Amino acid sequence: MGTPIPDPAQLFAELLDLDVSALDVAGVRAAMGRHRLVESAVHRLDAALRARARDLTPAPNPSPTRPTPSPSPVRPTGGIAPETLDGIAGIASPEGRRRNTRSLLIEQYPEFGDALTRGLVSTDHLDVIAGAINRASDEIAAQIPSHRAEILSNAMALTPSQLRRWCDRLLTRIAAELGVAREAQRKAATRLRHWLDRDTGMGHLHGTFDPDTYHRLTALLDTETGRRMTHDRDQNRDHVMAHALVDLVTGSTGAAESTSSVTVIIDADTLMSGAHANSVCERPDGTAVDIDTARQAACTSDLIPVFVAGGTVPIAVGRARRLATTAQRRAIEAVHTSCAIPGCEVSITRCEVHHLIEWEAGGRTDLDNLIPVCSHHHHRVHADGWRLALAPDRTLTVTRPDGTTVSDSPDRLPRAG
Repeated sequence: MGTPIPDPAQLFAELLDLDVSALDVAGVRAAMGRHRLVESAVHRLDAALRARARDLTPAPNPSPTRPTPSPSPVRPTGGIAPETLDGIAGIASPEGRRRNTRSLLIEQYPEFGDALTRGLVSTDHLDVIAGAINRASDEIAAQIPSHRAEILSNAMALTPSQLRRWCDRLLTRIAAELGVAREAQRKAATRLRHWLDRDTGMGHLHGTFDPDTYHRLTALLDTETGRRMTHDRDQNRDHVMAHALVDLVTGSTGAAESTSSVTVIIDADTLMSGAHANSVCERPDGTAVDIDTARQAACTSDLIPVFVAGGTVPIAVGRARRLATTAQRRAIEAVHTSCAIPGCEVSITRCEVHHLIEWEAGGRTDLDNLIPVCSHHHHRVHADGWRLALAPDRTLTVTRPDGTTVSDSPDRLPRAG
């Protein structure tokens, strides 16, 4: 990393001297850039202070292969508990836990902290990396140090949401190389609990599901919810979904028996030969799938593989029909994991297919005229007069009525190398 380490004191002094009310657009952008570097330096200092507090507080060592939450609450007199540091800094417990985990990550991998100080990555990037390591089994996490350069390279090149998907791919690739079944571990961790809030009288359900179970469940929910909202899109979707869940569980949906198929986006080389450095094997929303599980299921079940290169998926039906075909929908899922509007992370499974040139204006139902958009942005496009332009590589440019533009490429997934 050739980027010099900025002087946070100088940057902060420059920020204090600014007349914010006199800034133009370029000035605001420049000031926000300096603000980010100062904030990164503060977070690096926070990590160093927490590391020093751990040195002053003998406790069972954290795992050598992964960052962990705060050390054991059993401490000798004179030690500094993380919650004490958080209280001094006025930090809420969830944020304090993130900072402790981030500090452990930087302590183990100092180059990640250097990248943060230089402004090459954000705290969000480091939290994504720490979270991925914490999700991994001991066997998989033990392989992380040998991938540290690859992780940092991608962290500097990707957005945090893209990095999260890339890390999931990396863990799946490592699992395949080790012959470890991540799906079995996830299924063992599936839980559901329910309780009644005595204060509000409202009941609560909370579930943690393995990806396969989650996608089968939500596919049924989304299908039933969409059926109910067809004639009244102004309904609150979450309210409709809650009643759809009850009716699905009790068998009183009033519709034909619901079924759901399982789609996996996979590249041909992985399907034919197994894991490689750039393997793609994931569900439409970007959740990684065990490669061996997907390869076996492709031969023995109703799993629908969608190849990211080649294939015979029809992409053009012109004016023959208004709605996208199932094949077109799967082709779109092979490119996008979420709403195509830049910055939106609503899952592709909850998006509608939008015609860039409207059907009523002669638009064709062809792949180069179709993008996935969430219901919120679908409304904004129509109500606020946004103009959308799709390049041949499917980079979408949004032009707002005030003339400002923002562009982004599909999020399945640019890689740093």
